[in-house]
This record gives sequence, C-alpha cells and structure tokens, in this order.
Amino acid sequence: MKKEGDIFTKAILVLIFSSLFIYLIFLQQQIPITGAPSANVSVSVYLIGNPPVLDSIGNQQATVGHQYSKTVTATDPNNDTLTFSDNTSLFQINSTSGLIQFTPELSDLGKHNVEIVVRDIHQNGDSEVVQFEVKESSGSSGGSSSGGGGSGFHGEEYQDYENPEGYSFDLDIDHSSVYLNPGGTTRKTIIITNTEGETQEFTLDIKGIEEFLKLSDFKFILKPGESKTVNVDFIAPLGSSLDAYTGKIIVKTKSASKEIGLSLGIESPEALFDISIEIPEEFKEVLPGKKVLGQISLFNLGLLKRADVVVEYVVKDLEDNVIAMEQKTLAVETQASLLAELDLPSNIKPGVYVFAAKVKFNEEIATSTTFFTVIPQKKIEVPLNIVTYYLGFIVALLLTVLLLITYYLKGNSSIESKKLDIRDQLKPTSQKKLKKTEEYTEKEFIKGILKEALKEKKP
Repeated sequence: MKKEGDIFTKAILVLIFSSLFIYLIFLQQQIPITGAPSANVSVSVYLIGNPPVLDSIGNQQATVGHQYSKTVTATDPNNDTLTFSDNTSLFQINSTSGLIQFTPELSDLGKHNVEIVVRDIHQNGDSEVVQFEVKESSGSSGGSSSGGGGSGFHGEEYQDYENPEGYSFDLDIDHSSVYLNPGGTTRKTIIITNTEGETQEFTLDIKGIEEFLKLSDFKFILKPGESKTVNVDFIAPLGSSLDAYTGKIIVKTKSASKEIGLSLGIESPEALFDISIEIPEEFKEVLPGKKVLGQISLFNLGLLKRADVVVEYVVKDLEDNVIAMEQKTLAVETQASLLAELDLPSNIKPGVYVFAAKVKFNEEIATSTTFFTVIPQKKIEVPLNIVTYYLGFIVALLLTVLLLITYYLKGNSSIESKKLDIRDQLKPTSQKKLKKTEEYTEKEFIKGILKEALKEKKP
C-alpha cells in the first residue's frame, strides 16, 4: 500500500507541474511588447579648430511640379570626410555628395527656412540657413502665398490613433511647422477631397492657436470626388510673446475626423543665435512612460565672442499644453550641440506631439519644432484556436494521468488477488507438512526421554 501511495503522489505532482507550465505559457502571451529605446542625457559642445567651410548657397527658388536640383559643396583644410545634413522634410540632402533633388508639390508653396549643415569626422562643422521659396507653376491651382520674415512650412505623415480605419476623405498635408516674426503673416492651403461614394458635409475647427490662425471656410459640402481648397492664414500680431506654440485643425464629417497638427514659432527678427531640433529616427515613435530624445544644434549668427545662452526644450500636445520641459545654460562660441531627452508620463495618450526648442540671448529668441508620435503599448492577444488547443492539451493530460492511476490500481488489485489464490491453493499442503513436522518432533522427543531413563537404570 505504501508503494501505491508513492506512485499516486508522483502522479499528482506531475499533474500540478504540467498545469503550472501551461499557465506560464499563457502568462507569457500577455506580456506587453515594449522595446522602446532609451538614452542618457549628454551635452556636447564642439569648438571649431579647423572646421570645414560650406560654400555659399544663397536663397533658392523652386516651382511646383518641376524637379529642383543643386549640389552643395564645402572645403576642408584637413581633407576629412564630410557629411551633409538638413532640418527639413521638404527634401533630403545626400549625406555624402551634397546633392539636393526634389519635385515640390502644391502643399509646399511658400518660403522655407532650411538649415544646411556640413560636418567633418570630428563633428566640427559649418552651416547656412537658406530660404527655399516654392512658387506655383502656370498650370497649378491653389491659394497664393505671402509672409513675413522667418517663415517656413512643411508637412509630414503620421497615424491618427483615434481614427485607425480608412478615412472617407483625403488631406494633402498631415502636420506642419511655420516660423514668423512679430507682425508677420503667411498663407498656406489645405486641399480636402471627398473619397466617399456620396455627398458629405465637412466642418473645420481650430484648437490651441486660435488667436494666430484664420480659415477661409469652416463648413462646406463636397460631392463624390470633389475637392476644396481652404486657405489657412498664420498671423503673428505685433507684440506677440516670442515662443513656440502648438495647435491643430480638426476636419470632420459625419463618419470620420482627422487632425492636422500645427506648430508656430514666433521669433526675434534680430536674434544673434539660431537653433534647430531633430529627433533621431528610432525616437519618432515612443511608448508612454518612455523617453523622447532630440538633437539640438545652436549657431552663433554674428556675435564675435563666447556667450552664455539659455536653451529650453519642451514637449507639448496639439492644444499647446506642456507635457514635459527642461532648461539648460550653455556657453557657445561658434556652435554647440545638445542631446536632450524628456520623460513622458505613463498615462500620456497615443497621438502626435511636438518637441519644441528655443534659445534665448539678451531677450532675443529663436525657435525650432518637430513632431513625433506616442504609440499605444501592444499586447499579443492569444487567438481563440490557440486557447482551445492549450485547453484541449490540459484536458488530455488530466485524462492521461487519471487513466494511468486507474490502470495501476486495477493492476495492483489483480496481483493481490492472484497472490491470495496462490496462498489458498498452497494452504492444504502446508498444513499437512506442518502436521507431519509436529508428529516427527513429538516422536523424537519421546525417544529422547526414553534414552535418558535407560541411562539412569544402568549401574
């Protein structure tokens, strides 16, 4: 019976550990995938010893629908390998050859302040802020463009997590940045196309920067396939506070809505320092509770000595609310670079956000902004067929263990029965042997007593 108990205990243990193993598999399936990168904050200031020199570029013009091409050149006294870069999505300069080649679209109309940078292997460099003016061709249509100094505009793609399904209309831009001096204005356009198979009513609304924005239309009706051009006027009134502002235009129909993220930098017209911010590719999509990283570059535009400047960088939502902010003071002679990171709250909502930076010196301010996306945490949901498989596996395992226990108990009972039968069969023979043994012992005992008595009678 002791052996039976040991085997039964082992079977139960096997069952428990098997069930625990299956549970751990289920638990693993529910672990959220993160994989978001992170980095430590570091500040690097590069002083130019023998930097490369960027050949003068000057202001440029391009035409909608026509290819623009130009090769930027630079010289280096040390004959180092040079790398070119820019801070715009209007085009992408070839990092090794310096070739700029792109075909402007209608949404690119306007003036774009683009910083072209060249660096050597020691990160010493030179740069020039170039104004690219995109004009209409004679055959293109859309709103005209006018603006004050320091304006720039670009559109970038993003995913709207509030409307993940397909839209019933198209927009020619997603989110955009504009830079103005106080008193400056510029006009941009949005082209809205009805892609639904029926007539739709559209409504537009502004959030975050209502005081700086005017729309030509707020409500209209479009037939299937019909498009509408809406003029968007950016206005920086005289006396406006110098800062980077954020907002959005919401385009709605009865079945869908989409947001156009906007940032407006109002800058000093005589700022002695310029600034640019760029988010590395791996940080353009960030999980809640993680860090967002920006590469900030500072440029001395005319001060002939080293100076301390205040750099402020901030994350804002599209209603001009501050999510995170930090400030540093840097000593800059010709240019400096700051690798800045901010912690995002764990409860931040998925969507598009703005990483803005500004440099302040003697009350003069320059700004730069870029967009990034907070993505929702993803969980691996176990498909129903996998759940059914695992449950079936557990049931099969339980049945197998129970069958083994039953088989063992039946087999053990059969063996005991056979033992009893054998004992019963051997019992009469054993009794006869015992009886004979007893009779033999009694006879031998009597013989011994008689022998002793005869010995005593002898003289």
